Amino acid sequence: MKTGKVCIVNDDAIIQVVIKKMIAPYVSSEDIISFSNGKDAYNYLLDNADQEALLPDIMFLDINMPYMDGLQLLHKYTDILSMLVKRTKIYIISSTMNENEIKEAKSSPHVTGFIQPPLISSYFDEVFKRI
Repeated sequence: MKTGKVCIVNDDAIIQVVIKKMIAPYVSSEDIISFSNGKDAYNYLLDNADQEALLPDIMFLDINMPYMDGLQLLHKYTDILSMLVKRTKIYIISSTMNENEIKEAKSSPHVTGFIQPPLISSYFDEVFKRI
C-alpha cells in the first residue's frame, strides 16, 4: 500500500538515503520530497500552503540542522498552520542527546512521534500502520 507525500528534512545525506530505503514499501519515490534544512522545508510549505496534493502527509524532521533547525521549523509551522490546507504528521528523527531539545520536541502538539537512531524498519512500519 502506497501513501501520500512524505517530506524528509535532514542535513545528513546518508540519513536521507536510509530513510528513503526504509519507507520505499510505503511511498513512491516521486512522492518523497527532501530538504537539508528547515528553512527550505518551511519555504516549501509556505509556497504550497493551498495545494493539498503538494503538502506532505508525513514529515521526518531532524532537530540539528543549519539555517533553521527542526525546533525552529516547528515554531514556524505553528505560525502558518491556519494557512495550510492539510495537516502534516511530524516525526522527529534525531540523535540529539540534549534533554532540553528532546523535551521541547516531544512537547510540541504537532509532533506525532520521536525516533532516535539507530533507524530500524519496524519504526517506519508503525508510522505507516497509523495512516
